[in-house]
Amino acid sequence: MKLVPLIVLLCFLSCNESAVPKPDKLLNEETMEAIVYDLVLLEAIKNSQPNMLEDNGINPYAYIYEKYQIDSLQWVQNNKYYASDVKNYKHLFDRVRKKLEQQKAENDTLLLGTKNKSPKLELDTVKPKSPRKRLIPSS
Repeated sequence: MKLVPLIVLLCFLSCNESAVPKPDKLLNEETMEAIVYDLVLLEAIKNSQPNMLEDNGINPYAYIYEKYQIDSLQWVQNNKYYASDVKNYKHLFDRVRKKLEQQKAENDTLLLGTKNKSPKLELDTVKPKSPRKRLIPSS
């Protein structure tokens, strides 16, 4: 029975502390969102065209580290920190999903626009440059 108050006290103290410490080099939410967006795109490329990244010498994580001037430790610490707040992390992924949907809609519009702009041959406006020669002599 004496352990119950101790357990309650430990639970109370553990709830007040952050489960994951704040990283020394904390990335802001916009940067984390951009990184996750890029990683989702790179993963989609890797799944849809498995050899494309490899053939072009692209390592997805090395690309991210170079683009955002971070290292693997900074990425892991920041990802763990943001993931510890599940509600906020879900909102971050919702924003990424929304951005992907918007980009897809824009790409679909561009694709439709290029398909509709194909040259059309209008027979009424096409006139032969010279009179046609008959290949078979008329009798």
